[in-house]
Amino acid sequence: MLTERHLEIFVALAEEEHFGAAAQRVGITQPPLSQGLRRLEALLGVRLFERARGVTLTDEGSLLLPHARRALAALTELREAGDRERADGRRLRLGLAPEVPAAVAAAVASAPVRAGESGRIAVTTAPTATLLSETKSGRLDLAVVRHPSVLHGLGAGRVILMPTWLLSPEEPAGGRPGDVRRLPVAVRPREEAPAAYDLFVDTLASRGRRVETVTVSDERAGLALVAAGQAVLVTADATLAAHGVVRAPAVSPPLPLRLRVVWDARREDGEEVEQTARLLVETLSLQARAQEAHDRGPDGTGGPDGSGTDGPDGTGEPGRPGAPHGSAAHDGPHAPRTPEGPRTPEGPRTPEGPRTPEGPRTGGGLPGEER
Repeated sequence: MLTERHLEIFVALAEEEHFGAAAQRVGITQPPLSQGLRRLEALLGVRLFERARGVTLTDEGSLLLPHARRALAALTELREAGDRERADGRRLRLGLAPEVPAAVAAAVASAPVRAGESGRIAVTTAPTATLLSETKSGRLDLAVVRHPSVLHGLGAGRVILMPTWLLSPEEPAGGRPGDVRRLPVAVRPREEAPAAYDLFVDTLASRGRRVETVTVSDERAGLALVAAGQAVLVTADATLAAHGVVRAPAVSPPLPLRLRVVWDARREDGEEVEQTARLLVETLSLQARAQEAHDRGPDGTGGPDGSGTDGPDGTGEPGRPGAPHGSAAHDGPHAPRTPEGPRTPEGPRTPEGPRTPEGPRTGGGLPGEER
C-alpha cells in the first residue's frame, strides 16, 4: 500500500541526491530508507533513481516527482484543516425547511453563537422529507421541519406556530376583484412534506367547498403567480411582496406554519445536541411571538392569529385569549373553537355594528370561503 512515508522518501532523495542526507531529513536510518524506496518502485512499477553514480532521477522519476509533491501538499492541507476544526470546536450541521422565513432562519442559525456555544454552523435548506432522512442518517445534527411529519424515532421539540398571511392579486387575471376566491392556492409539492400538505389542504377545505391548488417550486414562483393574477399564496414570510399583491392575515380559517426542531437522540452526543435543540425551539417561539406582536400593532389587534406554541402533542390550537403567548394553553370545554376560526377578543366597531366575541377576525378571503 502506498503511504505518505513512501512519498516523503521519494521527494527527500530527489532533492538531497544522497541516501544519508535523505534518511536524516525523513528521520530514519539509511537501510529503512532504501527498503522504502524499493517498495515504492515496486508499487509504481517503474525505476525512480539511477544508483550507478550517486543518486539521480530517471526519466520516469522526473515525471512522477511533481505528483508526489502535490500529494504531500494535499496531505498537509488535510491535517491543517483537521487542526482548524478541532480548534474551532464542534460543527453544528443544521437543516431548515424552505418555508422557514429568511429572518427566522438567520435567528435560528445564530442562536447557538449568541448563547456562547463555540463551533461553526453549516446550514442546509431542503424539503422536510429530505431533512428527516438526513437527520436520521447522521448527516445533519438538527433540522427545523414542517409539522406534522412521520419522525421515525427522531427526538422532537414542541410545535411552534408561525403567523401567516394570504397574498392575493388586487385584480385576478381577466376577472373582477371578488373572483380572488376562485383562484387556486399555490403550494409546494406534496412529496416534500405529505402530512403537513394534507393538513393544510384539509384546513382550506374545512368550509365544505373544494379547493384547487397549483404546484410551485418555491414561494418566489408562487408570488409570481399571485402578481400575475393566477393564484393566491399563504406564506409566513413577512417580507414577501410585489406590486399588485395584497397582503392580509390568514385567519379564516387559521393557517399557521407549524414548525418543529428534530434530532437523533440516540447519538453518542445526543444530550449535547438536545440542549442545542431546546435553544432553537425557544428562538423559534420568540420569533413567532415577536412577529405576532409586531403585526397586532400598538392597540393589540389586527395581526394574524394562530401563532405561538401548539399543544404538547402538536395537534392543538394556539393558546386561548389571555394565556401567555407561546404557552401550550388550550380553550377549555366551555370555550370550544369552531370551524369558522379562533375565538378573539371583542374587536373594534365597524359601520355594520360592533363585533361580538363570537365573531371571527376579518382577514384574507381564502378559496372556498364565503365572505
